[in-house]
Parts: sequence; C-alpha cells; structure tokens
Amino acid sequence: MHLRSPSVAGGTSAFLWALGFALYVWGFLLALGDSNAMAFIVGALTFCGVFLFVRTRGTQGHLRRRS
Repeated sequence: MHLRSPSVAGGTSAFLWALGFALYVWGFLLALGDSNAMAFIVGALTFCGVFLFVRTRGTQGHLRRRS
C-alpha cells in the first residue's frame, strides 16, 4: 500500500502560504512598534505579492524525473 498526501488545489495552497506569511509580517511589525495601520498595509501587500508568486510559480509541474 502506497500512502500519498491528499491533493490540494494550487489556489488553496497559495492562499494558505500567503496568509501565513502575511500574518507573520504583520505580527513582526507590531512587535517592532509600528502603527497598526502601517502593519496592516504592509501585511496586505505581502499577502498579495506572495499569493501571486506562489500561484504563478509554485507548481511542481516543472520538476520531472529524469530516466
């Protein structure tokens, strides 16, 4: 029996990566003492950038086994 991890859609994976990293950046900026508004804006921009990057380049389709 070969156990495989469940298949996750690319958009879902990109959303989770972007959300996690944006929350990390937002919390880090708050810990540094930035204002809540500035931390939110930078976090939102981080979310958009990471989502687009992972959605467009995050697939593993380009990794092929050479035989």
